[in-house]
Amino acid sequence: LPFKKTPFCLCIILSIFTFSCSEKFLSAPKNFQPVDSLSYCSLLNVTQEPHPVIKPKPYLGIYLAYKKLELSDLPCKDGFFVQVGGVINGTAASEAGLMENDMILTFNGKSSCENQENVLSSFKKMIEQEKIGSTVKLDVMRKDQKLSLTATLLEMPTHNQQEAYH
Repeated sequence: LPFKKTPFCLCIILSIFTFSCSEKFLSAPKNFQPVDSLSYCSLLNVTQEPHPVIKPKPYLGIYLAYKKLELSDLPCKDGFFVQVGGVINGTAASEAGLMENDMILTFNGKSSCENQENVLSSFKKMIEQEKIGSTVKLDVMRKDQKLSLTATLLEMPTHNQQEAYH
């Protein structure tokens, strides 16, 4: 019977030590301290520095996919374009009128056509090079119809999770 409670007690003790060290996560120590001045926080390698600030990024508000598309009037060697996998409500994409399965042909005059491995990362970089609040032009193919839409990029939402407080 006493051995069954040992893992539970050990978990509680480790949790107390881990989350009571200045509300920080575990990381490598910067300076070595003499053994007599070590606290349990320094033994756990908890840094005393604040967390880095997340810089705001521009945001269109779509789920990305890609699809091979054969178009004779666009110069595209590989033929893979960004496809809208879904539109998030209340975002620049929904306000602009983008719809699921739309094919994004150009973003601000730049072709979204790439090879299969780079099409999505290349499109993300195009968005990140713009400023929050800037207006961008999107040429899209919806079914068999070409459309020209404009969107005003918003700030990408972030979730700041508060660490445990005592």
